[in-house]
Amino acid sequence: SSSSAGAGGDADADVGDDDELPRIDRSRLSPTQLRVVRFLQFRCHLPEPVIHGLISVRKRTWAGLLAWLLACRLSWVYEFGPVFIICTGFAAIYNGLGTRRPGEASAYSVFNNFQELPGTFNAGHFDDQMRHRGEH
Repeated sequence: SSSSAGAGGDADADVGDDDELPRIDRSRLSPTQLRVVRFLQFRCHLPEPVIHGLISVRKRTWAGLLAWLLACRLSWVYEFGPVFIICTGFAAIYNGLGTRRPGEASAYSVFNNFQELPGTFNAGHFDDQMRHRGEH
């Protein structure tokens, strides 16, 4: 009797958890993706949200990651590892900068003919506020 009560309690707890977790729509998967999902789920025992995250990454991203790991390994073998890591950091910063649309103001006033963006906090404004200058 205690085992059936425990099983009922576990089933009730699982119902609430399933509503929050992303589910894999297997009908949209290619046969190769389906084999990968089955392998990760039944052989590697990965939870479904982790599998969902892994299969939602584009092939180009996986190829880039694989190329980076290979280049990292080769640079380490040829004792060029620290330089490779530093160059990777610069590349990540450069790629993360993004682009501005024509006419869009820069976050740096030096590129806007020294016109600050609205709401910019600087020492001059703070000093004026502290000395009660500019208030009418």
